Amino acid sequence: MKYFALISFLIFFTFSCTNKQTIITEKDSKSDSLAKIEEMKNTPKKIEMYTEMNFTDDSLVELIRLDSSFLVDMPYATDSNFTKTKLYPCNKCVIRYKVALALIKANNILKEKGVKLKMLDCYRPLSVQRKMWEVYPNAVYVADPNSGQASMHNRGVAVDVTLIDNAGNELDMGTPFDFFGKKAWPTYRDFPAEILANRDLLTNAMDMAGFRHSNSEWWHFSLRGVSFPIEDTPLPCDEE
Repeated sequence: MKYFALISFLIFFTFSCTNKQTIITEKDSKSDSLAKIEEMKNTPKKIEMYTEMNFTDDSLVELIRLDSSFLVDMPYATDSNFTKTKLYPCNKCVIRYKVALALIKANNILKEKGVKLKMLDCYRPLSVQRKMWEVYPNAVYVADPNSGQASMHNRGVAVDVTLIDNAGNELDMGTPFDFFGKKAWPTYRDFPAEILANRDLLTNAMDMAGFRHSNSEWWHFSLRGVSFPIEDTPLPCDEE
């Protein structure tokens, strides 16, 4: 009888310790999960730099790492822009992965015509949008960063582009980039046939790839049917 009582006590003691350990483990696991969630909230989205990674649609990627045939020449990486200030610390076109795939499609369509895309602007951090708005607070041409919508550039789904020939020369589009006036509107047609043909070539290729154009800027396109969060992640200018 004493032997049976001893065995029963040992079984009860072992079960109690195991159950207690399980409770502690579950509590620690819950704390770890909450800590990871808080860490994710406070960590800016990483800009992915290499093609061998498994991208998702919303990944921010550097375009030329996916296709080196694009020419990237960002005026906002210099002081030769409407703000007269260098807004980007480096000349890199970063964009959502899904948008990058659509750009590659558009570029391939254009290359069959003997031209290709020149990237003038891509993803734009919200802090840069605020600087632009301070200089030119006109929502027809510069999206209001305080509107709750901001710019599609701030979401990584819009690009500013033009066309270049195989020698790297820009095609005549009637106005320079960031021309704030009606001549920059896609509906403005009082141009020579060559300029209209160039604009139509760009618009049609982008449309075939899934982009819609701006009403006030011939160079501005955003991918249809997508919406990603507004970002203020800096460009990866320290990456080689």
